[in-house]
Amino acid sequence: MICSFVDKGARAYIITMKDGKQTAMNRSPDLRSFTTPLSDASAIGMKIQGNTVTCTREGSDVVRDRITDMPSAGSIGFKVFDKTKGLANVEVRSISVE
Repeated sequence: MICSFVDKGARAYIITMKDGKQTAMNRSPDLRSFTTPLSDASAIGMKIQGNTVTCTREGSDVVRDRITDMPSAGSIGFKVFDKTKGLANVEVRSISVE
């Protein structure tokens, strides 16, 4: 599962990976209503509960989808992108499995 934040955080997508193929599942509404643009200080996250995947920003749920063929094991990921090479980055500060 991947939570992909694009256009400087203006949108978030849930992406599944199966056999090396990425499939975009659901996307958020426009997120430019957040008071600050996505930056080094922004907190993005992902929650997986049962078959439901949720991407979060600043503690708020921004996009959610139910994955019908959720694998019993796998990995999670975050994807950030900027057209200017070298500007996109992410720092993982914590991971929690509950």
